[in-house]
Amino acid sequence: MADLNDLHARLVADLDTPEDIRAAFAAHPRHRFIPDMIWPSAMGLPLYRTADPEQWARIVYTDDAVTTQANDGGSGPVNRPTSSSSAPQLMADMLQAANIEPGMRVLEIGTGTGWNAAILSTLVGPTGSVTTVEIDPGVASHASLRLAETGVRVISGTTAPGTDTYDAIIATCAVSHVPPEWTERLGQSAPVVALGAGDSWVYIWPDGTVTYGGDAPLLERFTVGYELLDGAVSAGSRTPVLPEGLR
Repeated sequence: MADLNDLHARLVADLDTPEDIRAAFAAHPRHRFIPDMIWPSAMGLPLYRTADPEQWARIVYTDDAVTTQANDGGSGPVNRPTSSSSAPQLMADMLQAANIEPGMRVLEIGTGTGWNAAILSTLVGPTGSVTTVEIDPGVASHASLRLAETGVRVISGTTAPGTDTYDAIIATCAVSHVPPEWTERLGQSAPVVALGAGDSWVYIWPDGTVTYGGDAPLLERFTVGYELLDGAVSAGSRTPVLPEGLR
């Protein structure tokens, strides 16, 4: 039987990230946030932890995304991921890109399993705050249970209520446009760090400009897409449609 804590320690040790982010990952083992049922591949049946705990552990502790919901909870000929736990190294890269520090107020778009929100809660510490928004009520409920002792506020819906501004916004979900609510809720110099294609991500700044980061080969491949996104925001629409491949 695999020692899940040992597997988590190995995953954390392999991350290429600053020590404060590594320590935050260490404080929140991934297996505590992954549901018992996952989808190992685009085809075939889901995998239940009770049926094959060794295989479940191997999938959870790869440096890769884990599909935790397919087809919005329904069925289909292909297991289309509709909720997942992001790849750990990508998570670490996005956290570093957002410059998360103690005392910051952070908004996360796309709670998923709640693992990233838990890590954020450690990074911002007791003087900061984390609000996370999840569109799927069932996914939000699962995450709320696992985040109960972290101080993270979980919102089931599409936007955070109120008019509070945030020091950083991290969007870990796939999106087809940039809602104006995102940039409107940013502090003066705060970025949105949004998931792009593969292991890439973009910065969206309060003035609507877009810069990109992440994996260099992917950036070269998707440069035109990022330029289209930048042009759409800069032109004043503030709700640009992401090019195919960035969704």
